[in-house]
Amino acid sequence: MEKSKKIYPLKFEQGTEVLDENAVVTNGFLAENTVDDIIDTYLGDLVGNDIFQYYKGEFPLKVSYITPDVDMPLQAHPNDMTALERYDALGCAKIWYVVEADANARICVGFNKEMDASRFYEGCINGTLDDDLNFITPLPSDCIYIKPGTVYAAVGKIKVVEIAQNSRVTYHLYDMAKKSSGKAALRGNAESDYQMEVAEAIDVVDYAPFDTDRYLFRNINGNITIADTSDFIVKMNLLGSGVGKVGGDCAQVEISPESLESFVALLCLKGRATVKAPDGSEYDFASGEFVLLPANMEQVAVSAVTCSGPETSNNGQTLVLQAYMPQFADQEDLYMNYYEDESGYPEGSGLDPEDDECDDDCCCDDDCSDEHDCGCGSEHHECHGHHHEHHHEHHHHHTTDNYFAQNPNMGPFTQKQSNDDMFDLEKIHREEKERGADNSNERFFRR
Repeated sequence: MEKSKKIYPLKFEQGTEVLDENAVVTNGFLAENTVDDIIDTYLGDLVGNDIFQYYKGEFPLKVSYITPDVDMPLQAHPNDMTALERYDALGCAKIWYVVEADANARICVGFNKEMDASRFYEGCINGTLDDDLNFITPLPSDCIYIKPGTVYAAVGKIKVVEIAQNSRVTYHLYDMAKKSSGKAALRGNAESDYQMEVAEAIDVVDYAPFDTDRYLFRNINGNITIADTSDFIVKMNLLGSGVGKVGGDCAQVEISPESLESFVALLCLKGRATVKAPDGSEYDFASGEFVLLPANMEQVAVSAVTCSGPETSNNGQTLVLQAYMPQFADQEDLYMNYYEDESGYPEGSGLDPEDDECDDDCCCDDDCSDEHDCGCGSEHHECHGHHHEHHHEHHHHHTTDNYFAQNPNMGPFTQKQSNDDMFDLEKIHREEKERGADNSNERFFRR
């Protein structure tokens, strides 16, 4: 396949339930090629130049329908740092948007109490974990953020849309369907292999109680930003004849992948929509269908298609989900920026190279221990070696300054907050080191 023509909005095989690198295109001259094939040819034109470079040509996002035929086993994923160190892969943060749920359906997410590794391991192996798990009763339009390390599963008849980092690392921890068997089902593996998998996840799992107020939002609908995180951005658009007011529908939504510097994945959840490209061509997609807008495409208009039939049976609404990647921000790598006198301390670390003392209000010297009271107004100060490590690990990452899942009952956010306002990164880094964990994805999480 030679790169000879300009790329266009891509549609996919009927019945496609997963939009990832393996999804097969059906329209235009790229028909019968997978997303991965097209990336090989069009490179950053499809996904965005910075995204292509950062993810080394891999498609970084997965949007999928999940309709488990049987109870889903309890699972968890590592964060980016752990996945990179152990498996040379992405970690996995994800969002579940509930489309349908029977009255007896349940979603398990996190724990209902403070847990520890020993109790968790024994519960998985012996099949006695249920009393410690946090269950919620899902309703259509509910939204859950599942951060790395959170255990999760679905029980009963349910249909959700999952927007997630495209990770190949999943720990299968506990069989929800066979919890009374005395031990977790082995899923075809030897018992020792299963125990090893649970043991491997021990330092990945988040044992804190699930924070419902922060990570569960009910009745997400209308024109709203569901998530603006360091891993993906997800928006909901309710299309119709309205004027775009908050909570109501709008006549159309305009999207510019070129300005976003990212591909945009569109999923029609209800009704029928059309994408009008800059050249005037139109691409219809109905409920359950995907469209992928290439990153080099100029502004397009997405609007509802007025028609009759089952596509408009949901109160005449057309609901479109859009997911894309946040822009990269240049981050100064303090680990590499040393003073000319080769003092060994990076600029911005708080160390004055002239007198080998901390700047301004801090008085520690280069012989400091991991933590100590330096009398400068804060309880602790990390040693300079930890400054080196911290800045080296996080010298480049996605940044956003918004939030996850704006609650419709709270009204729109009127002012964005900076990372410094939301998080003390040095404090978080220190606390993670103390407990032997590093939730790198959550560190830049916005609400």
